Amino acid sequence: MDRREVLAALAPLSAKPQGTSELRVTLSTTWGEPFVVRQRGRPPQGILPELMQALAAEMKLTLRWVELPSLRTPAAMSKGEVDLHCLIHPDWWGEPVEPQRWSAPVVVMRDLLVAAPGGPADWAAYQAQSRWRIGTVHGYLYPTLQADMARGRLLRDDAPNQATLLAKLSRARTPLGIVSEYALAAHNRSQPEPLRLRALGVVHEVETRCLVAERPGPGQAAILAAIERLHRSGRWSALLKRHQG
Repeated sequence: MDRREVLAALAPLSAKPQGTSELRVTLSTTWGEPFVVRQRGRPPQGILPELMQALAAEMKLTLRWVELPSLRTPAAMSKGEVDLHCLIHPDWWGEPVEPQRWSAPVVVMRDLLVAAPGGPADWAAYQAQSRWRIGTVHGYLYPTLQADMARGRLLRDDAPNQATLLAKLSRARTPLGIVSEYALAAHNRSQPEPLRLRALGVVHEVETRCLVAERPGPGQAAILAAIERLHRSGRWSALLKRHQG
């Protein structure tokens, strides 16, 4: 029996307990556009809310956001304050977790090397020069570029978030930057053709997943089975395509 069959078999046994009507999902304060779009007085919009709204509808539950700083999320999950934390990779979690609490892959995150106006024309031009100043986000790690950063070929120019980094690239304050595929697509959609930024190549790719709490209100197997159904049906893929370039 494979993973899908196990989840399908367990889902009816783990249907939402009597009285459970909510799916409580973390909303990290560090998420920015296009993953989370915040507007005063309105529910959050963007990639993560769209995915979670589809999941709550699939489970016939009401979606409730629990806004937390990233460092508070593990404690909130262990205390049963939230049911689900999404768009994370196991390596980012920082502590061991039972494998059965991780969902199937949800969103493939790609970091792109992006050229500013007047920057290198292509990957070959980037490789040909011995030193570059490169736009990065403060606190972010770039494993595939770490060796070049350590030996001084790439000099980090940190911005507080991807929106600021994209603004610096647009004004050519840095010749290059590392930008999320989805953030670049959202930026370019808002710009006329001559001002759109160019991706030179993929520098890092990772499959993000959802992590289910130890004792979620709706039940672990029910949540994971619903994620599996949305993944297999292509409904989540269709949502993501709207945000890609």
